[in-house]
Amino acid sequence: MAKEEESTAAGGSEQCTATAADTQLRQIHVHTTWMSLSLVWSKLVHPEILHRKPEVPLSSAQVSVDGQRVRLQQLEAEAKRPKEEAKKLAEEMAMQNAALLYGEGGNVEDWKKKYLATSNQLQQVRHELQELRTQTQKQKKVLMKELGTDESIQQAMAVADDPLAVQWKGRAAQIAQLQRQLKDFKASSCTNGGTPTAQVQESAATLAPAVAAAAKNKAVAQAADKRREEFDRLQEEVEKLRQEQTECKRKRDALKSRAGLLESQLRDLKAHVQFLLRKSDDDDALVSMLQKQLGREDAEFQEDAGSDAALRQQNAELQAQLERQAQIVLQLRQKALAASCENGSVPLGPKSVEASVTERQLLERVRFLEAENAKQAQQVQLLKAREAVGGSFNESSSSFRDHFRDAVDVADR
Repeated sequence: MAKEEESTAAGGSEQCTATAADTQLRQIHVHTTWMSLSLVWSKLVHPEILHRKPEVPLSSAQVSVDGQRVRLQQLEAEAKRPKEEAKKLAEEMAMQNAALLYGEGGNVEDWKKKYLATSNQLQQVRHELQELRTQTQKQKKVLMKELGTDESIQQAMAVADDPLAVQWKGRAAQIAQLQRQLKDFKASSCTNGGTPTAQVQESAATLAPAVAAAAKNKAVAQAADKRREEFDRLQEEVEKLRQEQTECKRKRDALKSRAGLLESQLRDLKAHVQFLLRKSDDDDALVSMLQKQLGREDAEFQEDAGSDAALRQQNAELQAQLERQAQIVLQLRQKALAASCENGSVPLGPKSVEASVTERQLLERVRFLEAENAKQAQQVQLLKAREAVGGSFNESSSSFRDHFRDAVDVADR
């Protein structure tokens, strides 16, 4: 960027120097042309030259055409001499300017520095002009609030430089005039015994409309400011209400999805509690039946058995408890497998019905996929066995159906 500015400054300085040299050369050329024309005019057309007496009589042999030609050539040479001198002078000045510009390295840097300083000054002037414009706009707004309308402002600007104008007076002038009239009124009241003079009454009558108009404009401006402030405040309140509405809508959607999830979990818990209640009733019936069976045994056998019977009974109870627990675990596994087959077929992820995935749903999905993989593996094995044996179509179809049923049973288990 600095190199571009330096090259621009150097180009601008060279162009300015060339333009100045061309202008100076044109001026010198015009001056020399004018001088040559004046000289020719004075020597050829001037009456003194035309009517002067020749040094040699006209009848002499010296006056001839050759002499006149030589004289004309001399005059032409004298006329061309100023042009050549001016041309040489312009060339010398151009060479001097070029030497000053390119002969010493510091001159170019000086021109660049001057150009940059001038650019900075121009930028500062632009900033000052922008600030003045902003200040003028603010002052115009203040005048608008103070005077009310553009017509009043134009009227005030028209008589701003005229101290004797009476069409419009500012607030300070009106206050000074009112104070002066009040002072005169007080003085006249004191001198006339408390009665105002006619002059004071006339001045008060003349100033009353102006004061009323100023008060009216001020009241209108104040009302407009109040309306503007109220409108801004209402806009801010509307924006706040819109933001609150958006936030409430988002919270409502979140609560709705949360309520749906809690309802599904509640249904699962109710089903699990009912299953546990049924298992508890079955356990109670089994315990009562075992107690009846134990009560049917002979009392003698119980007495002889002694501690051995008690241990056997305890062992039987523990065995029954283990069996019940095993049955419960088996039923829970079957239920989990059925639930995994039912719920695992539902796709999971962001494109599903519920975007959130729990750990239980993930396990059910994994079990379902494992069962499907086992079925597919059984089918692949059956197809390989069919190709290897190469039996008839009926036998292969029957064996395929049998193996498929076995695979389905295994997967269900």
